[in-house]
Amino acid sequence: MNLLECIDGARNLINEPLASSRTFPDNTSSFFTDSILMNYHNLIQQEVQQEVVQADEDYFVTQAFLSVVANTAEYTLPATFIKARRVEDVRNAASPVEIFPVTINQRGHVSYDGFRTGSQGALGGAYYLRGNQIILTDTPTFTNASAIRLHFITRLTDVTAATTSSDLPAEHHRVLIWGIVKLALFQQQSDTTLADREYEKHMARMRQEIESRQTQRVRRVAAAITSRGD
Repeated sequence: MNLLECIDGARNLINEPLASSRTFPDNTSSFFTDSILMNYHNLIQQEVQQEVVQADEDYFVTQAFLSVVANTAEYTLPATFIKARRVEDVRNAASPVEIFPVTINQRGHVSYDGFRTGSQGALGGAYYLRGNQIILTDTPTFTNASAIRLHFITRLTDVTAATTSSDLPAEHHRVLIWGIVKLALFQQQSDTTLADREYEKHMARMRQEIESRQTQRVRRVAAAITSRGD
């Protein structure tokens, strides 16, 4: 469902429908403007993403390269960064080498020669995070815009265009509708019991399906029952 479909689905449930052909956002409604419901949509999207990540940590993993500059160890993380999943030295594209995480207290006890040599063979290194920065424990002595690849969980961007859809699993967008409804009813100081129940039901269904996609289930073959007559 796109943003407008989610908002109008919520509007129908709270008995405040507007014409789907309206110019979006239409903020003339006496109580729930399109802008308010759009904000609710994006708040719920963040909440639902957290549940998806709990069920499958790699569902929203993407990648970016650090533009390495000689004699520079500190680099700003991508704006949508949530959590690092893997960092690789990919100067040798055929054999990427993982750069392992360490804590800030361990940074002085880990040393590799990969960054210092600048060789194209077996490389290595370590890193730690500090605020919105990633710090390499061995300062590179080379410049390369695509030497280090960062795999990370990315934060979903807010949806603001009527025809744009959330990157949450498409088959579970009803959880967004019920999330919008429960926030709207809460603002209205109305009973949210039904909306809470529906929201949790759809959330649980989504969580279960995402967890099961990572599990290879054993195929069960019904055993034939034979009678030996004894």
